[in-house]
Amino acid sequence: MTYDSFKKSYKTFIRLLLVSDDKECVKNVYGLYAFAFSMTDYAIKNGYISLFKEETIVEIFSKITEDSLKDSSSRVKAMISIITSYPIVMDIVRENEEVFNYVSNRVLKNPHGLKFYRAFFPRESMSVYSYFKENSVIHEASYSGIIYEVVKDCDDFDLSEYAMIIAKAIPKFNGFSDADCFMSFFKEHLNELSIEDIESVMEVYRNNNQCTNRARHGVDLAEVKKYIDEHTFVTDDSE
Repeated sequence: MTYDSFKKSYKTFIRLLLVSDDKECVKNVYGLYAFAFSMTDYAIKNGYISLFKEETIVEIFSKITEDSLKDSSSRVKAMISIITSYPIVMDIVRENEEVFNYVSNRVLKNPHGLKFYRAFFPRESMSVYSYFKENSVIHEASYSGIIYEVVKDCDDFDLSEYAMIIAKAIPKFNGFSDADCFMSFFKEHLNELSIEDIESVMEVYRNNNQCTNRARHGVDLAEVKKYIDEHTFVTDDSE
């Protein structure tokens, strides 16, 4: 296949996958995605980098609309997979501000998608931990461990602050599972926190009946109390 014929085919598959409103295209998203992804991979691995600067290719990406993605979750998932796998395609999509903002928000406002922060904002001075702090929608106790793995290596990360944010995020209603997840995470990291920090988090814990009315409350509380007792040094001032 010549470069020109490859370019024409690539443009066609991207149009059918992400632009066309034809019902058959929407119906066959997964097949179109497989071809588009494979062709993107082939182009990059075989040095066809100039393909992604071609006016006709840039133009087809510019025709993607927010509405076309909103109407099909499988279509937007296909796009997310391609752009997070290939930064050169992400750069093209970034020029389509409406679509870029929609997709980045959709991905990053989900705890599972937070790991793609640098894929979307490689030159942003704000760390992923700061981004997390500023977006309360992703303060989800049930994902305590998953979020921690993403933010823990940031220069501005503070475990005591993080634990407090997540503890406060435990719902006041229907939050038993969230509290279970948080306490499992919290107990794993007790040795990285000061006694003062632990007690501050437990104060928030005790003020939420979704924490204290759980089946695991007694066991969790006993473990934390035992740790505090073992690491609290009492001085004898009687002398």
